[in-house]
Amino acid sequence: MLAAPLKQPAALAPIQLGPGLPSLAPRDAFVAVPEIVPLTTFASLNLTDHLLKTLETQGYETPTPIQAKAIPPVLDGFDLLGCAQTGTGKTAAFSLPMIQRLMAAGRPSANGKTRRARALVLAPTRELAVQIDASLRTYGRGSRMRGAVIYGGVKQGMQVRQL
Repeated sequence: MLAAPLKQPAALAPIQLGPGLPSLAPRDAFVAVPEIVPLTTFASLNLTDHLLKTLETQGYETPTPIQAKAIPPVLDGFDLLGCAQTGTGKTAAFSLPMIQRLMAAGRPSANGKTRRARALVLAPTRELAVQIDASLRTYGRGSRMRGAVIYGGVKQGMQVRQL
């Protein structure tokens, strides 16, 4: 199968976050996902055996185009902006390499007792936040990592305890 040629984006302007906040300069590593990509496997994306086994138990056979293009640069430590339709695997595209990098880094502590938050995922809606949390729990099963979903409109006691 042949890959469609990638169109290079026009020069990207800095992203202004808001009044009084710094602007973000776009990274050189912009990933455009063509509709047709060469057939690949999750193993060829350099995911750990732990994650490969998790994907197998979930019935994942081959990565979607967004996953095939996003996972390698995120594993290499690059920031990534990816756009794809609903249901194309965007959550796995950022979650799998994030989990792998966190597992490789080990469990840090400030004083030998206290663990710190090491990743933050922002979502525009409560429903999407809960969905992402469920996916992270599935992909991270057996990793000993923990997570919490924080949102407004509810009593904060449980959320504070989770943090």
